[in-house]
Amino acid sequence: MGGRTDLETAPSIEGDVLVRLRQHIEQKEPVAVRGIFRREAIEQAGLVRGDEFRGLSEVFVWLAKLLRWGSFIRVPQATLLPA
Repeated sequence: MGGRTDLETAPSIEGDVLVRLRQHIEQKEPVAVRGIFRREAIEQAGLVRGDEFRGLSEVFVWLAKLLRWGSFIRVPQATLLPA
């Protein structure tokens, strides 16, 4: 819709835990959630709780839980995983 052809990206979030959480909170633009996460991190964070009213907020909280485990590193191109 609207004929957009741009690519939205987010910067990496790195540093110690508190620095990472602060960067996450201060990030102004919402971005798509795509990446490779450690199984242990997802098990600890749990599933994204969602409903029709708080869906975006819950993804924000879930990502903050994952940041306890490590940095979010932006890679310059898509990573293909073996089938």
